[in-house]
Amino acid sequence: MKFMKYILILLLSSATLACSSSSENNARQKGIEAAQVIISSQPKSDMEFQKMLLEIRSEEYKYRSMNRDKEADVYIEAFTNYINEHNDSIAGLIKV
Repeated sequence: MKFMKYILILLLSSATLACSSSSENNARQKGIEAAQVIISSQPKSDMEFQKMLLEIRSEEYKYRSMNRDKEADVYIEAFTNYINEHNDSIAGLIKV
């Protein structure tokens, strides 16, 4: 019976880790997609550009307001890394 208890604990632990990893991967993908939108849209005005950046911060805030700080960090990191790697001029504008 003890053996079954340990197996159950291991299964629950691995399921929790899988969910965490999945949600972080989802946040990472959303960050990359947000960066791609900014790069591909080439905002026509400063106000349009600022609006897009506010949407990025709004998404980060949604994660943080749900006590999902790790996902918020992953989201912003993926966004900034993608911008840095794919568009120097935008990276310079947002100081990432």
